[in-house]
Amino acid sequence: MIERIQASTGSKEGNHWRIAGWGSFLLLLGLFLLSHPGRIDMVDGQFRFDVARNIVNMTGPELTDFYLVQGPLPVNPTTGHFYSYYTAPASLLPIPLMIVSRVLCGISSASDRFSFSLVSAFAGPLVAPLLLAFFRRMGVGVKQAVAWTLVFGLATLWWPSSETVFDQCQHGVVMLAMTLMAYDVAKRGGIGYALAAGLLGGLLVNYRVPFVALLPAIPVYWLVEARRSGGQISKALINGIIFGVGIGVGLAGYAFYNWIRFGSVNMPAFESGVSMLGNPIAGFLTLAISPGKGVLWFSPPLVLALIGFKSFFKAERGLAGLVIALSALHVGEMSFLSFAGGDWCWGPRYLIPIMPLWALALPYVSLKVVKPAVVYPLVGFGLVIQLMAVSVDHHRFFFNRRLPPHFWLDAWAYFRYSQLLSRPAEFVENLGITDHKWAKLSSSPNGEMTYCPYGPPGAEGPPQATQPPSSKAKPRTELQKKLKIIALATQSSTPKIKLPPIDARVWQQQFAVFYLPRPWWGWINRVPAEQRPVNPAPFMALCLVTTGLGAGLLFRASKSSSPQEDA
Repeated sequence: MIERIQASTGSKEGNHWRIAGWGSFLLLLGLFLLSHPGRIDMVDGQFRFDVARNIVNMTGPELTDFYLVQGPLPVNPTTGHFYSYYTAPASLLPIPLMIVSRVLCGISSASDRFSFSLVSAFAGPLVAPLLLAFFRRMGVGVKQAVAWTLVFGLATLWWPSSETVFDQCQHGVVMLAMTLMAYDVAKRGGIGYALAAGLLGGLLVNYRVPFVALLPAIPVYWLVEARRSGGQISKALINGIIFGVGIGVGLAGYAFYNWIRFGSVNMPAFESGVSMLGNPIAGFLTLAISPGKGVLWFSPPLVLALIGFKSFFKAERGLAGLVIALSALHVGEMSFLSFAGGDWCWGPRYLIPIMPLWALALPYVSLKVVKPAVVYPLVGFGLVIQLMAVSVDHHRFFFNRRLPPHFWLDAWAYFRYSQLLSRPAEFVENLGITDHKWAKLSSSPNGEMTYCPYGPPGAEGPPQATQPPSSKAKPRTELQKKLKIIALATQSSTPKIKLPPIDARVWQQQFAVFYLPRPWWGWINRVPAEQRPVNPAPFMALCLVTTGLGAGLLFRASKSSSPQEDA
């Protein structure tokens, strides 16, 4: 794929770009694997993992995890099987990693979860060759393009977004690839590019249905470009039709996935006890400037993108207009959510899908206008912020403040709380812990580190720890019947007690997962050898070799590029 997106007519010049594309991808891949937690860090990923595991086990995309099937879930009315509200891509994409893991490490739940969790660490680095392909088409030199690509990959939220089971960075890669194909249609023409853009748009809809609202901007962009350049409107219309065909393939896949689960092309309505619609003014300001979730605070180099956008608009008027349209549609939609911050998470994760498009303006920052004394500190602060983000578990912030699960219903909450300002104290506190004896490694219901952590039972937490199923609940499947028998057997001699209010600040101190370094190497040696998901030494070697190979290729690309290419 990297070869194709970097392809061009000049073989010698193109070779430098291909080397840079592979080098930037491998460098980011090595660093993302090295700093990855190697575990499922949120319950969203636990649902997706259970589906992926059951697909690998050839039992279908159903839910069978004891701890997940306790809540309200979509049920097939014919079979009584439980299913997830989540769509297919985030469960299907990690399957190759899980299969490779089973071949190399054998079949175990810990190894399956470890390999599943790495999917965004592989997807996130794809932003590098995609950005380089864009920069090359826009006439940016190799060295400058590589530098700005690494700034985006390592000094913005893109890094921590590639270190979680949340799938927003996957959305961002698909969004950027779709926009690249759309740009090639406008500049070069070609039905193949239009179809590729449509298929990528269909994939976006499969990730998240509301993305469909953004897709009309693509054919409108082609029509505007055709009129502005004096091209044939008919060709733009044909490309729009082909684009729609590609989207249709994605919609057919979405409908088919629902049909094999529910016997219907539609997904059951999501059951939520709170309103999903919020104050759009508060939502926008929260995402833009709030001290707790403001995107510029979490990604300082994006300030440079704002500064360079005027020059970007002059040079690439059509593309810049498309970026504005996609950004306005996406940010506007996110602003209407009552949970605009996307919690519980680090930073404004719902803006991740659109952020790679903002990076296209970075090379247009003129160092004659913006002094290096401004550029370097912004990049440096961004890098420090991301290092703190990937070093400490993000739940600490919420537990330290005893925030209830739906604290975000207060639309202005992040103008009073700041994850970012709290992180240095959390980081320093962790550095002061040397050989603390925790009661348990993780707060996960089964006690395993690779399973997602749960919050305090009956109090705060994302999500709350689950009690055994009630003996009065009517079982809906054979699995539920068996669980009911087990619950009755274990509860018969146990008196019922009312759980007292729990102070999450004190409760979290029982578990090492909230205090150990977040990357996999920070906790894996505390797990008994026979329960480790992977052998640490070979995996560490893989991370270091990949990082070194990427750095070496980038060094070669920078040395072999001509002065004309770097102009």
